[in-house]
Amino acid sequence: VDANQTGSRVFAMLHYDNNDSIYTSLDEDVPVKVNEQVVLKKFRLAKTITIRLNEFAFAPSRIALQKGDSIRFVNEDPTVHTVTIRDINIDVRLQSNEDITFSFPTAGEFALECTIHPNMTGTIVVSE
Repeated sequence: VDANQTGSRVFAMLHYDNNDSIYTSLDEDVPVKVNEQVVLKKFRLAKTITIRLNEFAFAPSRIALQKGDSIRFVNEDPTVHTVTIRDINIDVRLQSNEDITFSFPTAGEFALECTIHPNMTGTIVVSE
């Protein structure tokens, strides 16, 4: 990147798609230079993880992710479900074949439930 051609502000965006709707870190040092000075050396890309609502269950029912990552919820059942996470005031109804994505900016352990089907529960663990 030549900062002389882009002005005084340089923005870099790196994207890796493994064809499974999951975005993962390359886990490598990737130097970004501006006028021969390294301005970014190591980074972590946020992930998007899919939880399927299928056969009246969250699959997987326990998920671990890092702060800033996202979860995509996909309702594969022929009936309505909710994605309810009371600790962060999320309560959304998903019709069959609908999906929604939430990012998690805060670390913690969060209970996941469907308020329509009380046996549908799960846990989301978000680390720093």
